[in-house]
Amino acid sequence: MDVFEVFLPVAGVQFNWLILLFIGFSVGLMGGFFGIGGGPILTPALNIFGFPMAVAIGTGMLNVFGQSIVGLRKHVNLNNVCVRLGLMVGGAMLAGVELGKQIVMRLEKFNLEGSTVRVVYLVLLIGLTIRFLHDYLAARRRGDHRAKHDESTESAATEERPKPKAVLALSIGLGVGMLAGFLGVGGGFLLVPAFIYLLGLPTSMAVGTSVLCCVLSGAYGGISYAAQGRMDLIAVLLMLTGASFGAQFGASAVKYAASYGLRLLYGVMLLMAAVGVLLKQLDEMIATVDLSFAAQLVVLVTAGSIGLTILSKLVLGMRADMRA
Repeated sequence: MDVFEVFLPVAGVQFNWLILLFIGFSVGLMGGFFGIGGGPILTPALNIFGFPMAVAIGTGMLNVFGQSIVGLRKHVNLNNVCVRLGLMVGGAMLAGVELGKQIVMRLEKFNLEGSTVRVVYLVLLIGLTIRFLHDYLAARRRGDHRAKHDESTESAATEERPKPKAVLALSIGLGVGMLAGFLGVGGGFLLVPAFIYLLGLPTSMAVGTSVLCCVLSGAYGGISYAAQGRMDLIAVLLMLTGASFGAQFGASAVKYAASYGLRLLYGVMLLMAAVGVLLKQLDEMIATVDLSFAAQLVVLVTAGSIGLTILSKLVLGMRADMRA
């Protein structure tokens, strides 16, 4: 129906604004819960629904900034943010984001940005999926996959604020920033495992600190792409309307998830995002087969399913708190 359609001038497409609200709410929910800006779902989703890749990247990055601001406040209140590490890594990310954007602009001149970005997405998403699912299965074999966060341990780790290794932290920021500017993400889906496995942060602190980094990278990336005419503000505003609600729910739900259960959900989300990207890539490569609807369906079903799972954890956790 026309009443649900809005024309997005920069992207040059007609878009159902209800879908934009839903995508915004879902990525906000996942951003607050997993410590990501929603890029692994958002940027591919926009491209799958018809956004040119460069516009999808720029639009996704500014949306990352807006919804990460909301999630950051919640994580600060929960004492989940290592500010020193976040500013160190986030500052290095700014230079990386600029490098990533320049690569996309160069590829766009040869009409190669869409396929190249999707291939890089596939490699990263599949690699991270294997890593997180391996961790969950290993914990399951040990029998501790249902263990909740040890609040005393988490609090002690947070209070100690372990001193980051400067060279390693700056290297992580530069590398993740370049990929963030290239893929149109805040970088949280790369920062969370880097903080956990390379810097040894507890899961909850890794999530909160990555949100601070996403604020910095998303702000710079969104403005930088907008200066190139590759960011659709109408789409951003619609998605941020949904994300502003979703991020609050997601950040509140983190404490009710088992540490390895959180990683399992994260792995499933990344796997389904990879399936959607693969379908879009095949749709572009094989002219005789139309896979665009299947790709869109994967994105919407994944966002809805993961969102419902997160909300259910929040509701059940709050009920348990009320009975305690």
